[in-house]
Amino acid sequence: MNAFGFHGPEAPRAGSDVVVQAYTGLIAGGGQVDEDGAPRSALSIALADHMTGTASAMGIAAALYHRAQTGEGQLVRGSLLRSTLFAQGSAVMREPVTDASSRDVMMAQLEAIRARGGDYAEQVAAHNERRGLGAGFNLYYGGYQAKDGGMFFGALSPAGRDTIRRAVGAETERSDDPDYDVYDPDNIAEAREWKRTIQELIRTRTAAEWRAILDEAGGAPVSQVQFAEEMSEDEHVQAEGMIWDIEHEITGPQRVVGPIVEMEGTPTRVPQAAPPLGRHTHEILEELGVAEEERAELLAAGVIRDDADGPSRQ
Repeated sequence: MNAFGFHGPEAPRAGSDVVVQAYTGLIAGGGQVDEDGAPRSALSIALADHMTGTASAMGIAAALYHRAQTGEGQLVRGSLLRSTLFAQGSAVMREPVTDASSRDVMMAQLEAIRARGGDYAEQVAAHNERRGLGAGFNLYYGGYQAKDGGMFFGALSPAGRDTIRRAVGAETERSDDPDYDVYDPDNIAEAREWKRTIQELIRTRTAAEWRAILDEAGGAPVSQVQFAEEMSEDEHVQAEGMIWDIEHEITGPQRVVGPIVEMEGTPTRVPQAAPPLGRHTHEILEELGVAEEERAELLAAGVIRDDADGPSRQ
């Protein structure tokens, strides 16, 4: 695993999660700028790092299965570049019909702005104007301010959107009509007016009340906007067995997120806290067949760390 891959001209470059997010358009896709107009990531997590680790683990598992069937081993490669491109597949792909009315127009605007030295904030504004699913669709697939905080609709189907229409009194809104043109200026203006009307209504109730209303109306995807820091105490998350209580040998009690999958035959678990630096170096090198004499040389040269004074290495 590395940052920029193994074959192209950028492969030797140093990189980190946020650098590859910038390179691949993930940061620009968030459309955020700081008070100076400089780019700012919309993510507070190292998404590229985590995706690459998970994808590589899946690749390793597939390679091990192949080896069990054939006796043949193989090299498995992953990169932050590959992961972030995969995550943005619908934005990266090219498709002539919609590109002509959306992507190509947007790219021409971006090139013109860059050619005259326009700043990043102006580029982001041009990008956001043309990307996405249209103002009408975003009435039912986007964020609103409820009485007690943020909430998000996520209706991808006509049935889900109809449920929301009934709940908010927007039955006459027509963005699902077969002949609806998402780029028609009149339709865009009408959708924005609906957005304001729906927002005023959403503010009158809490997110939990709206969820109950939508459930009663037939069900539609909706959630209060929460924060990652409160998930360890979330009733549903705990019921799913996703939070594990463990003990770290240096810092003490920890509550950590559990494994990414459940397996009934070979149950997954959190066996221990993350070890201190160098805790298992000798065991791993021994498993790999590195002789004790060679390990001693590596230790003397400062290549590996001696953890003999730490707690028992089990």
